[in-house]
Amino acid sequence: MFYPRFIIEKAILSKAKGVIFVHNHPSDNLTPSKKDSELILEIQELLDKVDENYLTTT
Repeated sequence: MFYPRFIIEKAILSKAKGVIFVHNHPSDNLTPSKKDSELILEIQELLDKVDENYLTTT
């Protein structure tokens, strides 16, 4: 299970200037799934609330 709060916590505790998201697809299908897109959006919204910069490939 993946928890977005874990990413936020690590970014804050390490005093990160930003977060970069990458995601691979072992099947060689480069199109993000609906769940992938929803998860990245949720993380982006949380990072916006704590004023953290981010870069994503989706």
